[in-house]
Amino acid sequence: MVGEASEVARAIANVAKAYVAGEEDFVTSYLHPRVHVLGSEADESWRGHYDTEAGLHEELADLRAKRRTVGGELVEAALEPPEADIKVRGDVAWWSYTGKINLHGESEEQSSWSVVLERNHGGEWKVVHSHFSVHRPA
Repeated sequence: MVGEASEVARAIANVAKAYVAGEEDFVTSYLHPRVHVLGSEADESWRGHYDTEAGLHEELADLRAKRRTVGGELVEAALEPPEADIKVRGDVAWWSYTGKINLHGESEEQSSWSVVLERNHGGEWKVVHSHFSVHRPA
């Protein structure tokens, strides 16, 4: 089980790193065909691989546009998945975290992130469901 949890943590770290780097093909390679993704905003909900791929394309373009420069140098965003709660039961895994994440290379924001993964017949972990939300004060 510890080895499986490490595999799940590594998969999440790979996806997060590719996400902030804008590596769209790599990110989508981790998606299950029936993936469902939810975000903070009302219009951030995608179902299925095609819909999610289209949504990620738009979101990653927006993330690239929000990158900022200081003194002519690009400030890279960092999304290092923190230590999280990981549960593995057979071919299904749950990964969840609540805390601060720096997504745009600016200030850290309080957020929650949860991912459900399924191991396919080839032994690869694929994202079936993901929810990421930023806690905004009322």
